[in-house]
Amino acid sequence: MALENVINEIISQAEKQKQEIVDLGKQEAKKILEEATYKAKEQSKLFGEETKKILGETKRREISAFNMQLHKMFLETKKNILDELHMQLVEKIDKLDSNKRRELLQKLAEKARKELPDAKFIYCNERDKELSSGIKNLKFASSVDCLGGVIVENEDRSVKINYTFDLLLQNVKEAYLNEVAKRIF
Repeated sequence: MALENVINEIISQAEKQKQEIVDLGKQEAKKILEEATYKAKEQSKLFGEETKKILGETKRREISAFNMQLHKMFLETKKNILDELHMQLVEKIDKLDSNKRRELLQKLAEKARKELPDAKFIYCNERDKELSSGIKNLKFASSVDCLGGVIVENEDRSVKINYTFDLLLQNVKEAYLNEVAKRIF
């Protein structure tokens, strides 16, 4: 029986060692699994943060591009409306009857004479040539290509005052562009 006891003792120790190795393996596996799980969670967190960052940047770029497109469309619409308004004013000026045109030419010539008291010559478009002949103390000098209005010049032709409708419309457009745009939009 002594041999049997020795064999049983060896088997028992082998079983015990086997169990210790299995337990140690389980502990090591658990440790490796916990470490891998922690690393996976950290990687996932980093990927999530990076994804959020990329999505945020993409969203900001898209919103910025959209806002730029809206602003461009707004400016184009504003320009189109102002151009249409300008064309309507040009049409109204073109349709003025001769009495109204004469009255406007005289007022513009008087205003120019206040700025240039030694005015002697007047320029206007071909259409208004006869109407300008009735303006006192100003001699018709030449026709100019314009919608209407006058250019007045002094005797030595060194100073000109331009009150053509073209220039007046341009000045009004520049001076009131923002105000008109605010009222329209």
